[in-house]
Amino acid sequence: METKHIVNEMFTDIERGKFDKANNLLSDNFKSTVLDKDVNKPAYITAYRSLLKGIPDLKFNVHSIRSDGNKVMAKLELSGTHSKAIPAIIKGWHEIPATHKRIDNLVTDLEITMTNDKILEIKNAGSTRGLFKSLFEDYLGVDYKTIKAN
Repeated sequence: METKHIVNEMFTDIERGKFDKANNLLSDNFKSTVLDKDVNKPAYITAYRSLLKGIPDLKFNVHSIRSDGNKVMAKLELSGTHSKAIPAIIKGWHEIPATHKRIDNLVTDLEITMTNDKILEIKNAGSTRGLFKSLFEDYLGVDYKTIKAN
């Protein structure tokens, strides 16, 4: 399967609540970072499952995808309305009550590493702060440190 298609499909599956399908596009030793915490595949999927519960009209637009060998650069744009509480993004953290704020044009740059037609790693590229940090602090007005477990 083409690399660009895999990346696009993974975020489309998350958007549609097809977490098992998205999970299958990630390698078994997948890694990423969510709110400054290193996470594995189950924790990454859980974070997005929580996000979709709080933003039921969540939409992703993956664009400007460029690949060079096993490295992929892409822009991920998020939109939706935070109409419900976002359950704990990471086990033991606190939920975020609904703010009813509309999110438009939240764009983050991603650097994705592929292995054997699976996504091995997703990290923030360049100077972007990351999807969750930008969403919580810049769009919802929530200091992400206040939702961390004590």
